[in-house]
Amino acid sequence: STSTSTSASTSRTPTEARAKKLQSKRLQKELKAIMSSTSVQDGVFTIELNKGNICEWDVKLYDFDSDSKIAEDLLQLEKTTGIDNVWIRVSIPENYPFSPPFVRVLAPYVQGGYVMSGGAICMELLTPDGWSQAYRMEAVLQQVMSTIAKGESRILKTIPRKLSPQEAQRAYDFLVKQHKTYGWREDPKHMG
Repeated sequence: STSTSTSASTSRTPTEARAKKLQSKRLQKELKAIMSSTSVQDGVFTIELNKGNICEWDVKLYDFDSDSKIAEDLLQLEKTTGIDNVWIRVSIPENYPFSPPFVRVLAPYVQGGYVMSGGAICMELLTPDGWSQAYRMEAVLQQVMSTIAKGESRILKTIPRKLSPQEAQRAYDFLVKQHKTYGWREDPKHMG
């Protein structure tokens, strides 16, 4: 009876099963397209699956706008530590492509601009109200890079504390609520 209740609780409804199949098919198509894209071929960013999970991508961002503060910081970081990228995690929800991925910076410690506490990225297109199922992940990743650079985010040399996924999720939930209430502005500093 234990195995029956376990399998019943983990079984999916026909609608959930179709959604999961759609998600998997779309993600496989997205990964194939990105791996052959000019962004990957030219070394703008790289993608690996986290522990083989198609729903968690570890993306390393290399080629920021050379005039940006983040590009300057990366050059300095590479000279001192050999680290030459910003590592982000893209977590794909079960109802993708109908809901946006959750994106956060894992390392190095990036702060300011559009990077919130815990590494969450403040971008309208990564929120339920700003997301469209038509968005392609390559374009989303390019936009994340542009947003980090545009927001004048900086790499901190001293890490104040370890970034946690829970802190990033709280920051994301807060920003979605704030922007839903007050709208979107160009200046990220109004969020404090």
